[in-house]
Amino acid sequence: MRTCFKTTGCNGWRTLRAGNWGVAATDVLDGTKFYLQFAGTSRATGLIDY
Repeated sequence: MRTCFKTTGCNGWRTLRAGNWGVAATDVLDGTKFYLQFAGTSRATGLIDY
């Protein structure tokens, strides 16, 4: 998955495995607008904590 920022675009892809916590992006300023993009499957599920 990768993190896409509303003003600057997307960062590189990161591999996050099922059943494990992972880091989507680092050093993101408070209030930054973003969304997460998943690839490789049409069915992705999970929890997001930020």
